[in-house]
Amino acid sequence: MHRDYVGLASIFLRLAMAPDALVGSREIKCEDNAGRNAFKSITGRIVRSDDLLFLAEEGSIRTYMLAGATQFRAYEGKKVRISGALESPHVIVVRTIDAVD
Repeated sequence: MHRDYVGLASIFLRLAMAPDALVGSREIKCEDNAGRNAFKSITGRIVRSDDLLFLAEEGSIRTYMLAGATQFRAYEGKKVRISGALESPHVIVVRTIDAVD
């Protein structure tokens, strides 16, 4: 089972680094009207691959790489609600993280 998560996380990483045109994510804006990074609140499960953490959004096929989030490893495999700034359509910088029951 661990191997399945590693493979899945590898796919998520490739998606996170892919240009928007390849993954069809134009509906997600990374900047607000003033040019600042857009803030978003997302609920999903934390998945880890090596030193990288990902959030698989609940009820969606979207997955986000969590930038600079190694301190959140305690949440691996748990359902959480994350608020943060989108750096790109697939990368979020975490501001807050809360476990969801």
